[in-house]
Amino acid sequence: MGLEVYLLRRSHKSSFMPGLYVFPGGALEPWDEEAELPEKAWDEPYQRVLERLGEGLTPQQARAHLVAAIRETFEEVGVLLAEQDGRKPQGNLAKGLDRQARAFRHLLFSQGTRLQASRFSCWAHWITPEGMPRRFDTRFYLALHPEEQICLPDQVETSRGLWITPQGAILKNHEGSIPLSPPTLVTLQELSVFRSIEELRREAWDRGWGPTRLPKATKTPWGPMLLMPWDPYYSSQEPPRNLEGRSPKYVEPLEPFSRLIQEKGVWRPLTP
Repeated sequence: MGLEVYLLRRSHKSSFMPGLYVFPGGALEPWDEEAELPEKAWDEPYQRVLERLGEGLTPQQARAHLVAAIRETFEEVGVLLAEQDGRKPQGNLAKGLDRQARAFRHLLFSQGTRLQASRFSCWAHWITPEGMPRRFDTRFYLALHPEEQICLPDQVETSRGLWITPQGAILKNHEGSIPLSPPTLVTLQELSVFRSIEELRREAWDRGWGPTRLPKATKTPWGPMLLMPWDPYYSSQEPPRNLEGRSPKYVEPLEPFSRLIQEKGVWRPLTP
C-alpha cells in the first residue's frame, strides 16, 4: 500500500498559520502533564515507551507529549489511538460528541483503555524562529492511522481534512491549491522518498528526534524567508549570496531544499 498522510487546513480565523495545511496537533495542556496513568495504560511496556519516544525528555515530559498527541488527534479529527477492552474503536468517536478535553478524559480513564504507543515514532523537534510574534517548541511524531476509524476535521480550529500522498501534497503546494506550513512541507519532502508504510517502518521508524530544527527568519525584497539549519548560509552573518540583486530561483517540486520564501501566501523552496 502506498504511503499517505492526513492533513488539516487551519481556520482562516486562526491567529497562527491561518489557512495553511498542517498535521493534526496542538499545544500541551496542564492536564497532559498531570494525568496519572498506570503503566498498564500503555500497549507496550512503559520502559520501552520511554526508550523509544522519550529521548532528551524526562519521563514526565515524554508521557505528557504523548498524551497531548493522542488527545489532540481525538479533538481535531475524532480518532482515538487506543484500544478499549481489547477492542478497536470503529468509525469516528467524536462524531456527535463533545471533542473537548473532558470527553477525551472520559475515554482515557474508561476501564480497559490502553493507549497505543506502539503506533508512534519520533520524527523531528521544531522550534519557531526567533523574532516571531508567537513561538512554539514542538515534537513531530509519526502515528499509524487505525483503519477502522475515520478522520473528520472539527470545523472549529480546522476547516478541511484530506488524505494525500506526500508527493501529491508537495505538488499541490507548488500549484498553490494546498498551501503547506514550512515544517509540514519539510516533513513531506522527507517522507516522499518512502514508497510504502512498510518501507518507512523498516528504514526510519524509531529514529529518534535528531537535531533540533530552529529555522532562521530573514527578510528579502520578495517576502519573508526561512533558512533551515542545513542551509550553507544558516550560520553566516551575511545575506544569502544568490538573493543579491536578482529574483529568487525556485527548486523544482520534490527536490531537496534548505530555504523557503513566502510568495502570495505560499511557502516555496529556493536553491541555496
